Amino acid sequence: MKKNFGDTVWRSLLFNSLVVSGVLIFKCDRAFSQVTPDDTLGDESSVVNTRDATSDSIDGGAVRGQNLFHSFEEFNVGEDRGVYFSNPEAVTDIFSRVTGNNVSNILGTLGVDGAANLFLINPNGIVFGEGASLDVQGSFTATTADGIEFDEQGFFSAVNPQDSVLTISVPLGLQFGSSPGMIINRSFVLDNTGDNVGLQVPAGENLTLVGGDVSFEAGEATARGGNIEIGGLGAAGTVAFNDDGGLSFPDNVAKADVSLSNAADADVRGTSGGSVNINANNLTLETGEFGGSSIRAGITADSTSTEEDAGDITINATDNLTIDDSTILNRVDLLREGDAGNIKITTGSLNLTNGGRISATTAGEGNAGGIEITATDSIIIDGESDNLDECVFCDNSDGSNSGVFSLVDSDASGNGGEIKVTASSLMFTNGGRIDATTSGQGDAGNINLNIQDNIEILSSEIFSNVESGAAGSAGNIEIKTNRLLVQGGGLVTTAVIENGSGRGGNLTVNASESIEIIGTTADGSSPSGLSAETRGSGIAGNLEIATGRLSVRDGGTVKADTADSGRGGNLTINASEMVEVLGGSINGQFSSSISADTSGSGDAGNITVTTQYLVTEAGGFVGGVARMGSTGNAGNLTINASDSIELIGRTPGRNFPSGISASVLENASGDGGNVSIETQELRIRDGAGILVSNLGRGQAGTLEINATDSIKMFGSSGGGDLNVSSGLEATGQGGNLTIQTGSLSILDGSQVLLATFGKANAGTLKIKASDSIEIMGMSLDTQLPSQIVASSGIPISFLDDSLISLTPNFTGEGGNITLQTSSLVLRDGGQINASAYGSGDAGSIFIDSEELLAIDSDISTATFQSSGGECKYHC
Repeated sequence: MKKNFGDTVWRSLLFNSLVVSGVLIFKCDRAFSQVTPDDTLGDESSVVNTRDATSDSIDGGAVRGQNLFHSFEEFNVGEDRGVYFSNPEAVTDIFSRVTGNNVSNILGTLGVDGAANLFLINPNGIVFGEGASLDVQGSFTATTADGIEFDEQGFFSAVNPQDSVLTISVPLGLQFGSSPGMIINRSFVLDNTGDNVGLQVPAGENLTLVGGDVSFEAGEATARGGNIEIGGLGAAGTVAFNDDGGLSFPDNVAKADVSLSNAADADVRGTSGGSVNINANNLTLETGEFGGSSIRAGITADSTSTEEDAGDITINATDNLTIDDSTILNRVDLLREGDAGNIKITTGSLNLTNGGRISATTAGEGNAGGIEITATDSIIIDGESDNLDECVFCDNSDGSNSGVFSLVDSDASGNGGEIKVTASSLMFTNGGRIDATTSGQGDAGNINLNIQDNIEILSSEIFSNVESGAAGSAGNIEIKTNRLLVQGGGLVTTAVIENGSGRGGNLTVNASESIEIIGTTADGSSPSGLSAETRGSGIAGNLEIATGRLSVRDGGTVKADTADSGRGGNLTINASEMVEVLGGSINGQFSSSISADTSGSGDAGNITVTTQYLVTEAGGFVGGVARMGSTGNAGNLTINASDSIELIGRTPGRNFPSGISASVLENASGDGGNVSIETQELRIRDGAGILVSNLGRGQAGTLEINATDSIKMFGSSGGGDLNVSSGLEATGQGGNLTIQTGSLSILDGSQVLLATFGKANAGTLKIKASDSIEIMGMSLDTQLPSQIVASSGIPISFLDDSLISLTPNFTGEGGNITLQTSSLVLRDGGQINASAYGSGDAGSIFIDSEELLAIDSDISTATFQSSGGECKYHC
């Protein structure tokens, strides 16, 4: 796309410039075109001759070995005019200085009649107009330095020309005064193919602009496969030349500002090797009337070489880097071979806004480059572009969001690069993202975030995915910080998408203080979350969390799921203080959860939670589910809470209990997972529960609880449940329920239930309470007694006419109940019951207790059409 400035006012102007209070002032002068040599070189002064009708030739000058020196009082090139330096034989470098007090305005063509490198030095400032161009065969340097230092005490000064010592040695650096002038680039001329190139040097050469402040005002600079160096100093100091043609800026001298605005562009894309280096105090890339600005490197679609690597983009912005609706891009284009270069950014703070992007991408047969960002202060990634179609140079193939991207496109066969971010704080808002995704035949890159204080992900995303049809593996995501907040539908995920065959990456989060996962998107359609999942044939990665406090609330999720043939990853949580899972979304669509589910043929992963205190409330739950129609097995759940576990209540509509679960739903054929709980005290109240069930065709899992102090089940609005059950379609042996504790209290209609509702035999129910077991009272509505029950089938009183016909299917045998305690107390309707309501036999009850007290209560075995079990008591 080409810029079209039409008949803008300033296109018709020619500029004279004055310096007033350090500000550049330009005035119109159609006759303006002036190259005036001074007399500082004596007999070797420069001579201006007519070259042709539209250009002048600069001859003369002082030759010292391979160096040629020129000196001018004024140096300007008029619009549609050309000024060319003669290139004597053996001269490789031409140095031209301006010793007067005026800015140089280059509005036409500046060139060399030969292959020498050209240096233009004017401490007052240099302006390249919109029609400015370069006609050189070598490199070009424009600078507002006071002079150039050479080896062997050589110095070529524009400020004190009488002190200059001209030598045959190579230049060592640029010496700046206390107030260097500004460089402005407005050039947007076209090359012979019709592309905007602005100031252009030949392929493989260097283009260097070093001020004071450097401003690209819709201007462009092009060095295909070469190097672009941009920077400036804000105080006196020396910028050294490196052996490779690059620059070294002093660490102890303040830098000046660099800006690219209104579709400005610095472009080194080519066949190989092009690099961009920018050194500034503040660097700003921003949009304007003609779209966003850009810095671009990589291997282009029009290059002809093969298997060559692109160069790097390196940015050092001491104070701040702002990218507003603009882009920094290093890319291997479609059908090209070779690796893209890296992007390395060092700054104080980084702001990506309105679709601002940093992107390393491969669309060809080569790897994407890595991205390394180091910010001593903050990084903010905010929003998406409102001017996507107007961005001249942006790569928008993957959307308009602000962010950092390392992508393998669908036609690519290379690997993605690593994204590494180090900062004091990191904030994402309004759709900002970090994305390392593969859509092609290559692995996605890793994402590594090392953030000293806080990370906030608000309605934004971090992800590394294997997209549909891709054959590569997702990258790993590793986050290290003090505090992590994910809110408003924010998401951190590594996933294998539908039809993706690669392996998912691991997600590792280490937040020393806390992790908060809160709420959903504004429209309630998607929860906030941390996720490692597979929806394809590839194996999901693992999700590991280490923190002080983990809070999942208002519909937030932490999950490791599988939805296809790929095996789900494991979910491991280590929270030194607490884990809380609270409530659900405002619209009731999502419960807060920590889960590992399967809805396909792949087995779900295991969940391990280690903490001091675990609480679920108002519908929040921890668990794994094999969903309807799935054939994979549910995973195991292991919880170790050194202090206590508290499960409280249901969702506000009383539809879903809070708690812990490992379940297989209807029409699923996998086996249920096992649940193992270790804690000091377990409290289940107000309708919450622990559920291990299989309503499908597989076997139910087991539930083992070891609460060294006590288990209390109670609640004014309903008791709690411990439930291990097998459904109508379940096969094989039902799961066991084993409890070991100091004291067990079952109150207010709470239940400990072991049941089979089909052909599977129930497992066994064993409770060992070293101190006491008490079973007392009824539910608030007096419909349910507090009880320990092992059942086959459903009591007739619970069945309507349509369900009575199911009783012949209750063929599984009921389980046995074994209780061992010092004191067993049943009061106010409390029950111990082993029953069968189908053709399967009831189980037996075995009680070993030093004391037994039963008042207005019941210990019994009951059958509907089969044999009852035994009831034995040993004192």
